[in-house]
Amino acid sequence: MEPAGKKKLEDSMKKWLLPALGVLLLVSCAGIPRAEKPGDTLVIGSFIVDFPEGFFNEEPRTFSSGLALTFRNVTTNSSFTITTSEEGYFWFVSNGTDSYELSSYHHDYVSGSRHRYVLDSKVEYAFKTVPQSVLYVGHLGVIYANPKRPDPTAYGKHQTVEWDFEKSWKRDFKKGELTDHLNRLPAGSEWLSRPVVSTKEVEEAAGTDQ
Repeated sequence: MEPAGKKKLEDSMKKWLLPALGVLLLVSCAGIPRAEKPGDTLVIGSFIVDFPEGFFNEEPRTFSSGLALTFRNVTTNSSFTITTSEEGYFWFVSNGTDSYELSSYHHDYVSGSRHRYVLDSKVEYAFKTVPQSVLYVGHLGVIYANPKRPDPTAYGKHQTVEWDFEKSWKRDFKKGELTDHLNRLPAGSEWLSRPVVSTKEVEEAAGTDQ
C-alpha cells in the first residue's frame, strides 16, 4: 500500500518551509484570467484533503488552500502546477478542445508542535474540455481515515515516520456553491455569460461516467 502521508520530525525545516507556503498563497490569490480567444474555456473546481478521524496524532483537520495540484495536458503531453485558493478553488484557461488529467497533489505543512508533514498522492482524474464554456470539474477531495500509528520505538530522532491510512476519493457537484463563487467576478466578465458544464455531464453524454 502506498504511504498516504509522512511525518518528518525536523525542527530546522520550520524556518525554511513557512516562507515558501506564503509565496504559494500569494500566487493563488491572483484573479481568474480573461479568455484570450473566443473558444477558450474556464476550467474550475475545488480540491480538499480531509482527515476526519485525526490528522496523524493531532485533531481532525481539513486542508483546502495552499495545495499544489499537478495537471497534465494529455493532448500536448505537458504538465503544470496550480495552487488552490480559499475553499480549495483552482482554475485555469484552456483552448476548449484539449483533454487533461489531474495527476497528483502535494502539500507541506508545519504544525504548532514543530513537526513537518509531507502530504502527497496520485489522483489521476481525467477530463475533457468543452469549447466556450465554464467547465466545472467538481468539488474533489481525498479522505484519509483509520490512521495507523507506527511503533515510535522503531524510529530515531529526526527520522521520517510513515503512517498508513485508508484512502478514499470523493467527487461532488455543487453548482450552487460554484455559482456563488463565480458571482464574485467583476460585472461584465465574459465567464458570467458562458454556460456552466460539469465534467459529469460531459461523461454522461459520452457514456464514460466515472
